[in-house]
Amino acid sequence: MAHANVAAEPQHLVQFYDDVDILAAQVGAFLHGALHASGSAIAVARPEVLGKIELQLAKAGHDAGSLQRGERLLLIDAHDMLERLLVDGIPSKERFDALIRPVVQRMTACSPVRAYGEIVDILWSAGNRPGVVALETCWSELLEEFPLRLLCGYQLSRFDRDVDGFELVCDHHDAVGQTQHQHPSAVTASRVLVQLEQRARVLEFEVGRRTHLERRMHHLLELTGQLAAAPDRHAIGRLAVEHGMEALGAVDGVMWLVPSVGTHLELLAATGNHHSSSTLDHYRLLPMDEDIPAIHAIRSGEPLFFGSLDEYAERFPASRARLEDILTRGQRAFAVLPVAVDNKPLGVIVYTFDHERVFSAADRAFKSILARQCGLALARVQQQEQERALREAAERAALAEKAARKEIELLYDLIASLNQLDDLQAVYDLALQTVQRGARSDRAAILLFDPDGVMRFKTAHGLSETYQRAVEGHSPWKPDAVNPQPIVVNDTETDDAWALYRDVFRAEGIRALAFVPITHGRQLIGKFMLYRDDARRFELGDLQFTATVAIHVAQAVARKRNEIELARAYSVERDAHLEAEEATRAREEILSVVSHDLRNPLGTILMGATSLLNVDLGDRSHRIRSMAERIHRQAERMARLIEDLVDFAGIQAGQLAIDRKLHNPEEILAATRDIFGPMAQERGLRFESCTTPGLPAIDCDCERAVQVMANLVANALKVTPKGGAIAIGAEPKNSEVVFYVRDTGPGIADDELPQLFERYWRSKHSQYKGAGLGLSIARGIVDAHGGRIWAESQLGRGATFYFSLASLRAN
Repeated sequence: MAHANVAAEPQHLVQFYDDVDILAAQVGAFLHGALHASGSAIAVARPEVLGKIELQLAKAGHDAGSLQRGERLLLIDAHDMLERLLVDGIPSKERFDALIRPVVQRMTACSPVRAYGEIVDILWSAGNRPGVVALETCWSELLEEFPLRLLCGYQLSRFDRDVDGFELVCDHHDAVGQTQHQHPSAVTASRVLVQLEQRARVLEFEVGRRTHLERRMHHLLELTGQLAAAPDRHAIGRLAVEHGMEALGAVDGVMWLVPSVGTHLELLAATGNHHSSSTLDHYRLLPMDEDIPAIHAIRSGEPLFFGSLDEYAERFPASRARLEDILTRGQRAFAVLPVAVDNKPLGVIVYTFDHERVFSAADRAFKSILARQCGLALARVQQQEQERALREAAERAALAEKAARKEIELLYDLIASLNQLDDLQAVYDLALQTVQRGARSDRAAILLFDPDGVMRFKTAHGLSETYQRAVEGHSPWKPDAVNPQPIVVNDTETDDAWALYRDVFRAEGIRALAFVPITHGRQLIGKFMLYRDDARRFELGDLQFTATVAIHVAQAVARKRNEIELARAYSVERDAHLEAEEATRAREEILSVVSHDLRNPLGTILMGATSLLNVDLGDRSHRIRSMAERIHRQAERMARLIEDLVDFAGIQAGQLAIDRKLHNPEEILAATRDIFGPMAQERGLRFESCTTPGLPAIDCDCERAVQVMANLVANALKVTPKGGAIAIGAEPKNSEVVFYVRDTGPGIADDELPQLFERYWRSKHSQYKGAGLGLSIARGIVDAHGGRIWAESQLGRGATFYFSLASLRAN
C-alpha cells in the first residue's frame, strides 16, 4: 500500500563523489539523521566503505555494534549482495523482493528509515547499464510502497566522457547530493551544480584527450619519418620497439619477423625493463605452430589487446603457464600488433604495460597505424634487399657467363689457328698464350718427354734460364702413368711436399703452381706448368681449361709426328695427298675432341649447379639459387649445342648411329613428358600428352625418337607465351604411327614452312636464339628411320609439327 510523502521530501537521492572519505562522511551524516530520530539505517557498500561509515557513525555518538544487535542498523557487503541478486548478469526483481523487501518492511516499522547503496556504482563501473536501470527501478518501486529515503552513490569520474549516462542516472533520482531535507529549489540547484561540475570534467577530459592525441600524432609523424629513412630491417626494429614504447607508454617492446622460409618467427629487436639476455634467448625463435597471441595475430591479420592478465588467460588458456613468468616481471596488459602489407604478414610487435588498462578505439587505431608504418618500412627495405640481391646475382651470373664465353672463344680461336699451323713451336707458343689468358696464370710453360724419357722445356713465358735448368727433367708422374691427374701447389711456402724446391721457387718469385698432364691415347707425353706470383688458389675451371688445351696440343704433336712418319714412307706426291687427308681427319677429330672435352667441364658445371639447387643455405638460399639456376640453364644450352654439332656432323657424313629395336610409342611420349612437363609448368604453360589406345609397336631408336620430340618441344617452349599450351601425342595412320607437337605460339608464315628443316635457316620473325640446327637434325634422324617430318601452321594460331615412323603392322 502506498504511503504519503512527508512535506514532499525527496526519497530517492544520488550522491556523486570522487573522494571515498568525503563520501563516507556524507553517508554517515545521512544515516545519522534517521538514527538520531530513533529510526533505522541500512548501508549496502563495499567492505572498505562500510568501515569508514562505521567510523563516521561512531564520531556522531552511535555504537554500531549495539545498533546492529538491536536491528536498527544493517551493514551489508555490496559485492556479496550483488552476486545473490544477479541472474544472467541482470539484478532479478524476484530475488530483490525476496532478499531486500522483507528487510525494508521490517525496519520501516520503526520510522524513520534511511538506506545507502552502491551496488549500482559497481554495475556502472562494469559497463552494465541495463543492470543499473533494473536495480534503480526495483528501488523506485520499493520507495513507492514504504516510508524510506534512499541515497545511491556513484563515482563522478566514471562520467567524465559520458554526458548521456550522467543524465540517465540523474533522471532515476529525485535529488542530487543532499544529505538532509532541502527546499525543492535547493534540490534543483544541487543537480545543476553537479551537472556543471560533470560537464566541466567532460570538457577538461576532451582538452586532455586532444592534447594527448596531438602528442601521439607528433610521435607518429616523427617515427614515420625515421622509418622511411631507416637503412635496414634492424634499424626499423629498433625504431619500432624503442620509439613505439615511448609513444605508447609501454614498458617493453619486442618485434619478430616472419621468415621467407622456415617454421619459426625470428627475433628482430627487443627493449625494455624486463628483457634479460636469457629471456631473449628463450624467445629468439618462436615456433609458428604454437597457440600464442603473436602467432594468432600473424595468421588472422588482426591486432589483439589484453587489458589484464585475466583477459589473456581467458583467450589463450593453453599458454597460461607463461603468465607465471609474466607476473614475476610486472607485466599486466598487452598489445599484439601484426605487421603486414597488402595482407602479406611480415612480422609482429608486442608491447607490454605494467598496469591494467582499457584500450580505447583511438588507442587501438593509433597502435594499428604504428604497425602499418612499420610494415611499409619493412616492405620497402625488403624490396631494396631483393633488388640488390638480384642485381648482385645478375652481375655474378654475367661475369660467369662472360668468363665461360671467353673460354669458349679462346678454344675456338685456338682450334681455328691450330688447323692452320704446321710448325709445332708455333703450336706450343699459341697454346701457351691461350692457357695464360684462360687460366689467369702469370707465367706458364710446356714440357714434353724427349726420346730418352726426360721432360724438356718446349716453350716458356716469364721463366729464367736458371730456373728452367733447375727443374727440367722433373715429372710428378711416372712415364707410364695411366690417366694422370693435375697436381696443384697453392702455396709453395706452406706445402712441405715441395720443400726440396722451395729455394728455387723463392729465387724465381713463384708462390703457386700447377701441373696439368698432356696425354695422347692414354699415354703421358708431357705437361703444362702454370705459375702465379702470389698464393692464389687454382680453381677447377682453370685446370679444366688447361686440360682442354692440353688435348689440342697433344693432337697437334701427334698429328705432326704422323706427318713425319708419312713423309718417310711415301713419295712427295703421295705425301701431299696424305697430308691433305690427314688435315681433314685432324679437323674432324679436333671437332670431336672439342665436343668430348667440353662435355666434361659442362657435366661438372651441371652437377655443381644441381647440387646448389638442392641445398638449403638459409638467408642466402634465394640469392645462390638464382645464380645456380642461371648457370644450370646456360650449361644445358651449351650441352645441347655440342650435341647438335656432333649429330649434325654425323648426319652430314652419313654416319648417324641408329640402334633400332621394337618400342611402344608411349615410351617416347612418356620420356618427353618427364623431361618437359616440369619445364612447361615453371614457365606457366599447360602441358598435355595424348595417345590413342592400342598403338602398334614401332621399329626405331628410342633415344633418337625422343631427341626428335625434344627438339620440337624445345622450339614450342621458346615461342609459346605464358598461359599458353603445348600438346604432344601419337596416333596410327595407315602403316605408320604419326607423332605430333602442337603449340599455341605465334604460328609460321606459309612461305616459311618449306624452309623450316633446312640447316642454318632462321626465320626473320624468330623469337629466340639458337644455332639453327635443331629442326635440321630432327629431319636427319627421321630420314635415317625412313620416316617423314613436316609442319602445319597459320599465323596467330600456333603450329603443329608431325613426324612419322613405320609401325610393326607395316611389316
